[in-house]
This record gives sequence, C-alpha cells and structure tokens, in this order.
Amino acid sequence: CDLYKHQYDNIEEMQANAKLIAASPDLLEALQGLMKEYKSIADSGDCGWWKAEEQEKYIIAEKAIEKAIK
Repeated sequence: CDLYKHQYDNIEEMQANAKLIAASPDLLEALQGLMKEYKSIADSGDCGWWKAEEQEKYIIAEKAIEKAIK
C-alpha cells in the first residue's frame, strides 16, 4: 500500500531508531546517575561554590529526563 511505503523507505534510519529506542532505558538511567553525581560535586564545595541547578546543561538534562518519564 502506498500509504505506508514512505515510512519504510529508509531502512537504515528505521534500524537506528530501533537501536535508540532499545537503549533508551539504559541512557535514562545513566543520565540520572550522572546528574546525581554532578549535583553532589557541586553541593560539596570541592570544586568551588556553584549551583548545578543553575547550569544550562543541567537544566537541559533535567528537562530531557522529565520528558522521558512523564
């Protein structure tokens, strides 16, 4: 059926998407772990005093995690 043909024209893209979907639980868990460690380092003062929650990349990562779990 021509209606669905365009969805399967790029088999490489479809396979890449499938791999990304399969890896997504592990990627989410890894990002959550990194965020926890990053915040712990920021809160410790060992690297100076700064707030992880105010860092652009931290905010982007928080939004990505929120999007993934909601």
